[in-house]
Amino acid sequence: LKGNRFTVTIRNIALSKEEIEKILRECFSELESGIANYFGEQRFGGIRNISHLVGKEIIKENYENAVMLYLSAIAPEEEPETKKARELVAKRKFKEALRTFPAKYRYEKAMLHHLIENEGDFIGALRKLPRKILFLFTHAYQAYLFNELINKRIEHGIGLKAVENEPTENGIPLGLLPGYDSKFSPGVIGRLERELLKEHNITFADFKVKKLKECSSAGSRRKIVMKPKNMRILEIADDEFFTGRRSCKIMFELDKGCYATVVLREIMKKGDLYSEE
Repeated sequence: LKGNRFTVTIRNIALSKEEIEKILRECFSELESGIANYFGEQRFGGIRNISHLVGKEIIKENYENAVMLYLSAIAPEEEPETKKARELVAKRKFKEALRTFPAKYRYEKAMLHHLIENEGDFIGALRKLPRKILFLFTHAYQAYLFNELINKRIEHGIGLKAVENEPTENGIPLGLLPGYDSKFSPGVIGRLERELLKEHNITFADFKVKKLKECSSAGSRRKIVMKPKNMRILEIADDEFFTGRRSCKIMFELDKGCYATVVLREIMKKGDLYSEE
């Protein structure tokens, strides 16, 4: 519960071993002083990246929109059969979509079966999903707003350092995960929070979802800075899968709730470790 240790191999690097080691050591030194504690992309639903969008529709009590978005949004990487099923949903051909979805899409099938048997009951269709998944939609939207608030701090030149009267923990600013019990921060940070909620046409009260209480959230706060610890190079070698390229194996530790994908993104970006292909 205290944290996690990650061991990760980065492959297909078009640099020499010496260049990789130099870049990684420079990156580690910079990252250990602290980076933005963004929620990683997986929080927003993997390849379709729609969980936060479904969450917003739910807290705005647009249940039909939430169901249709969950069932019909298509990712380019999906299989042709799945894409076809989602297209049928978009056309409201629920029976055909039910027959077309592959067997592994049991949540989609359960929701469609409910809609066929209970026309127009979109709340009931959502309740065919496990409660933990329903709440993840709300959490994904909160996470999206949290990330946007970090971006606003950077855009306004505030950065990641605490400002006067801002909520903090051990000197680290606590960013807003909005909910029905939330309060705005004082001063300039509070103005940014109000600005963001206004842009998205939401209020704290929206997070008390009357007809789908399991999606309600009181809100909380979260550190906006993460500090990776014990960052080490374990190995730099010729890549066994990509001829003429190198791989590197690294290790680092993060506090609970922090995303290794965010650290890796910073390393890849700062270190220019992306493949040329």
